[in-house]
Amino acid sequence: MFNNNPSFDINTHVAASLEKINYKSARQLLNLCAYLASDGIPLLLLREGRDALPEPLRAALADEQELNGVISELSQHSLARRQDGLLYLHRLAQEAVRENLAGDTRWLYCCLDMAGRAFRQKQGDSRSLSAFRQTVPHVLKIAKHAEKILGGDKEAQNKTAWLYHEAAYGFYFDGQYQEALIWYEKALAVRHKTQGPKHADTATTYNNIAAVYTSIGDHEKALGFYRQALTVYEEILGLGHPYTAAAYNNIAGVYNSQGAYSLALTWFQKALSICENTLGTEHPYTAETYSNIAAVYDEQDDWQKALKWYRKALVVKEKVLGAEHPHTALTYHNIARAYFNQGDYQNALVWYGKDQAVREKTLGAEHPTTVVSYNNVAAVYNKQGDYAQALEWYSKALAIRKKTLGDQHPDTAVTCNNIAGVYSSQEDYQQALAWYSRGYGILRRALGDAHPRTELLKNNLQSAYQKSALPEPFEQWLLRSQITEAR
Repeated sequence: MFNNNPSFDINTHVAASLEKINYKSARQLLNLCAYLASDGIPLLLLREGRDALPEPLRAALADEQELNGVISELSQHSLARRQDGLLYLHRLAQEAVRENLAGDTRWLYCCLDMAGRAFRQKQGDSRSLSAFRQTVPHVLKIAKHAEKILGGDKEAQNKTAWLYHEAAYGFYFDGQYQEALIWYEKALAVRHKTQGPKHADTATTYNNIAAVYTSIGDHEKALGFYRQALTVYEEILGLGHPYTAAAYNNIAGVYNSQGAYSLALTWFQKALSICENTLGTEHPYTAETYSNIAAVYDEQDDWQKALKWYRKALVVKEKVLGAEHPHTALTYHNIARAYFNQGDYQNALVWYGKDQAVREKTLGAEHPTTVVSYNNVAAVYNKQGDYAQALEWYSKALAIRKKTLGDQHPDTAVTCNNIAGVYSSQEDYQQALAWYSRGYGILRRALGDAHPRTELLKNNLQSAYQKSALPEPFEQWLLRSQITEAR
């Protein structure tokens, strides 16, 4: 137990306790953790970044028995405790140690370098997402201290901006779009100060902020930030650089989402011209641009042209990347979708099956894009009227999304919507309303009432409610159902 009695002189206690500590590495661990959050410090963060730390702490973090001895000594003096792979510090003790380090920035630099080595975001399974959620409070704490204390060191500030940027990326992947915007904006502010508005790293932040706005349906803001990125790339890299082509592709993608297909094709063709001239016709990024052009035709129900461009992309990807590469699988998915959209469900199942097989083999059953393939297979069965198979595949997707992303993630809500659609197709409106309501509640909390995905799900919910012929006014029923769900 930690003594948090206000009358207790913690500074005296810490000073006395430190005098009794025999392990130099134990003192070093306190110094290191002074700049982290006090609760739930993942030992994995310290271990993976240990090469940035001095001896003997570096060696202790590589040896479980030695580390146990270090933590045990801190525990004996009520300075720290360990539980389930996490380290908990006495908060007042942590503050006292940090005050004692005032003017000595060596340990803050160590923290900054440690976080830079260990905090690398990986999309995919529940393990990496869980690690992010545990780690990000501590990384952001380090970054805040570094921004404040090391403000005059340009290199340190660049590292701080990188940590903000990487944290934002993690929040984006976790579906926490507002948090992502907060930390991307922090990264942008630091990069403006240290690198200026016309630096490639600054442009990358513009680009990623735009991606968040795209995800929350604010296409105008997305276009604004994509254009800022483009201005930088055109000025510092030139009109023929692949990054400039990427910016053209991103702008085109927003126009495609808005239904401005002519503008989308114009910008995709600008990107394609750069890719073919600088990268060649058999480069994976050129193939992606072929796919992007195909998607515009797909949106316009011109499936013949869509399949033509998708197959151009497929030829390149199978030749350059191989038939079992995830990027090749994406083209299998796109071809399947084109067949699905034109009602050719047999061919859709064949190509979705190819997509699913590659993703399961290369990425695993719990990867987000593998789960998308399960949803797609379910959608085909639903269209064919095989509702049992559709529910089986949607339920598989839902179980994985709940496990990897959580109950309140927007993607989980999408699968709830899909399951509701199957019940609605069977005219089982009681079940349909329950699943639509569940998904709607998730999206309201995650994205807000005005988001297009929230509005779409509400429309689905209202349509099912009207078909159910319940006597209560819809808005009144909706309010009551959402209050009940919140409880």
